[in-house]
Amino acid sequence: MIVYYLTTLAAVSAAWMGELVGRARAQSAEASGFSRPGRYWAALCATILVGVAALRWRVGVDYVTYSQSYNMYKTESIRDLKPWQEPGIRVLARASAWFHDDYATMLALASVVTVGLIVWTIYKDSTMFALSIALFILTGPWQATFNGVRQWVAVAIVFACHRAILERRPWRFLGAVLVASLFHVSAAVCILFYFVPRTRLGASRALMLMVAAATASTAYGTLLDVVSALKDNDRTLLGASGYVIEQVSPLRILVAFAPLALYLLLTRRDLLKGTDHFYINMVILNAAIMGASAGSAYVARFAAYTSVFVLIAIPRLLNMRDRRLVHLLVGVIIVLYAIFWYIETMLTPALYNFQWIFDRP
Repeated sequence: MIVYYLTTLAAVSAAWMGELVGRARAQSAEASGFSRPGRYWAALCATILVGVAALRWRVGVDYVTYSQSYNMYKTESIRDLKPWQEPGIRVLARASAWFHDDYATMLALASVVTVGLIVWTIYKDSTMFALSIALFILTGPWQATFNGVRQWVAVAIVFACHRAILERRPWRFLGAVLVASLFHVSAAVCILFYFVPRTRLGASRALMLMVAAATASTAYGTLLDVVSALKDNDRTLLGASGYVIEQVSPLRILVAFAPLALYLLLTRRDLLKGTDHFYINMVILNAAIMGASAGSAYVARFAAYTSVFVLIAIPRLLNMRDRRLVHLLVGVIIVLYAIFWYIETMLTPALYNFQWIFDRP
């Protein structure tokens, strides 16, 4: 656990220094509004998070499975793949074999792509870089990249290209979704994100959005059923493991709805503008998906695609004019999410027992 504590402290400190540099630069230029953090501090922050993720060994629920599949990934011909076989991981495996023939290199490359893209997107789009980095760790996505490696590469690609939605560039976003689907076919459902409203929703439209999110969750499960059939995977094995019918932790559902409470109770909705509404609507989607999939941890994995937008949304919800209140809320948010992070990590032996690749026999 000490590795996680030090990583969190170092990464958030670097992000905070970058934010201070950005603010100072903006003040010296007499600029107003959003100021991008200092690039070198942001790069240091990314290096810390990528480095720890890339140099882990046997950390993550699926780590052993990927290590055992490495030889198959690097040797299997694309022409021999069955429909929906997701060739993206095989591209990474072959790149790994070219650079250094080792499954650990493949997983390290996946971490570079995943964590690197997410931090880069936060750097570009978050109004409070340090807080977003803290949320990246404490709400779970950073460590989640250790588990569903292929899906989180897909999540990072969709997230990195979400600006195409805001700029109304459908073909660019479609291309991103198609590339993401090469790593995990579930990313295909993300094409629905293009139709998420970019304006403030009334109660009735928000309810309709939540219903649509619940429907998308069902579509996610159905899509994976179809893919399992096409790939000749025995879906009953998942059922036997209990994963399909495993209940989602009520704490996770509560955490998903917490940003909505912040929005309804404290956010100055009259001060929201521009892209703020899109991120808030993605928060609504995320909460609805978690609520709709409470009875299946398998289906709840779809929330990975929406949970990363919370990292950008929460800073935009803290738009009160009273800066002391903002600082107080930031402190409360970090403490509460830190408690959640600790509980979730301690309940997952494959995560809390961190080992470096250098410890490999």
